[in-house]
Amino acid sequence: MILLIKGRITMQLSDDEVMVVLPELTKQIGMTSVGPVHIQHFDLPQHQGLGISAVQFLAESHILLHYYTNEIGINIFSCKDIPVSRAVRFCYKTFHIRPPREFRVILWDFEREVAHAKT
Repeated sequence: MILLIKGRITMQLSDDEVMVVLPELTKQIGMTSVGPVHIQHFDLPQHQGLGISAVQFLAESHILLHYYTNEIGINIFSCKDIPVSRAVRFCYKTFHIRPPREFRVILWDFEREVAHAKT
């Protein structure tokens, strides 16, 4: 199962916040962290800012976070069901994602071969 959450956020993310938030998201969705969060910085001159990509490996697969300027994308990949409402609520509150019109969620379930999108 894959859950993609994308939106505009009203905060700046630091490495320290990412190092805390991804393990907490892992707990919130009932999965198991494997090792520490790995962070990579990148520069996007066209966006005039430094971006962050991070991964939290899970016993069930992984969580990816991509952030630059005020855009964030969180991808949760898992071989088991993802508690979508819990994950979306946690991300919406934690990252201060702006109102729903700027918030997109896509769920892909390989077993049922369906995709759902919500904006």
